[in-house]
Amino acid sequence: MLLFLGGCVYLGRGFVSSPFVAASDFAIDLEDGNYASSYGRLCASSQAQIPLDQYLAEYVPDKQIDIIDIVGQASFQDSDNVSDSFVGEFNYVDGTREDLFYDLVKENGDWKVCNPPRPAN
Repeated sequence: MLLFLGGCVYLGRGFVSSPFVAASDFAIDLEDGNYASSYGRLCASSQAQIPLDQYLAEYVPDKQIDIIDIVGQASFQDSDNVSDSFVGEFNYVDGTREDLFYDLVKENGDWKVCNPPRPAN
């Protein structure tokens, strides 16, 4: 599987950054059907709001995923917080696709996906 970040390779700026790795690992879990593992990549506040059974029932795609491409990423920093976001282009086996937007936050030194997916448009 090959993932693109906004169509560019940022070697000089740390292409394999922690947010990108977190987003990629989350996407790989979804592609492989490892939904419980993808749940484990959610931040603590998301897990507190969305129990595993609700996550599996409401936030896992109904269709079989073929591949997820990371097609966009943005980083944000203020004096107290660092956050990141990414758009995942979900391509399904039936030929349909949709773009979903995810936030990432740094939690105890690790980057975590921290919201249910929402349409990127």
